Amino acid sequence: MNLMADYGNYLRNGLIRFIPLFLISVLLVTALGCSKDYWLLKKISTEYQDSFRKIKFLITKEEKREFLNLSTDEEREEFFKQFWAKRDPDPETVGNEFRDEYFSRISRADHLFSHEGKNGWETDRGRAYILLGPPEFKESYPMGYSQYSLPSEVWYYGNFPVIFIDRNRSGSFDLTPLGARHISQLLAGAQLLKPGVVGKKELYNFRCQIEKISENNINIILLLKNKNIYFKSDSKYFYSDVRITLNFNMLNSENSFSIKRDKRIAIEKSNLKDPAEVSELIIPVNLRKGRYELTIILENRENGIKVQKRIRLKV
Repeated sequence: MNLMADYGNYLRNGLIRFIPLFLISVLLVTALGCSKDYWLLKKISTEYQDSFRKIKFLITKEEKREFLNLSTDEEREEFFKQFWAKRDPDPETVGNEFRDEYFSRISRADHLFSHEGKNGWETDRGRAYILLGPPEFKESYPMGYSQYSLPSEVWYYGNFPVIFIDRNRSGSFDLTPLGARHISQLLAGAQLLKPGVVGKKELYNFRCQIEKISENNINIILLLKNKNIYFKSDSKYFYSDVRITLNFNMLNSENSFSIKRDKRIAIEKSNLKDPAEVSELIIPVNLRKGRYELTIILENRENGIKVQKRIRLKV
């Protein structure tokens, strides 16, 4: 796809002014959406207002409602403690790597984009930087892509473009999606890069299915919700490496054995229009006839989180 040629046609045809800006309020969650919330926030001390504003890209509707209905600073302090604890990729360590990275990106975005007349981290480029990280490659067109177009920047994450346009030639760049498909891809990418807001028992949890292939052969199928997986990314994929340990104990017998497998969950960045909700891991096993107690241990290699299930099966 000749991205910039398509983009130039988009501008010349005058369609740019009709591009929906609701993407900024969805992907890069904007400030308070109603007057009631505004007045509730005004009653809170400046310190906690600022803390609240800086988590607006991550906070869920339920968390937002909970925070705005708190009445004391002690309750607010506990709220923020729990807010970040839910997003800690490795609770066993002293620090919170996700929180540290998030605020590091806020600081960097503030430095890079503050010339737009507001906090750099609240600009469109700042918000993209915080949620998607620094681009792997960037093209800048300070005079526009052609004599008919506007100043623009294109950020690339692998082969996926994120486009910003200075509509008023003021130095302020607006996030500009090239249609509904582009919007859905941006949303999917941002969602995959954020750890799910779940309790410890749910984090990286899985379901198990047993598929009989032949008399002594079965497939053990593990199903994981992608929104609960902590993904990393490279130029082509969002990925998470996992270690699966299967401990078999044959009932009414002293026979026991273990199987270990390392697998990678990978989602291609170029195919994010309809991202899968569930990833499937399949482990083929050959077993003697009998009844077994099986303990399945699943470890997320990115953050060391382990979960396990115990089931019984008959071969």
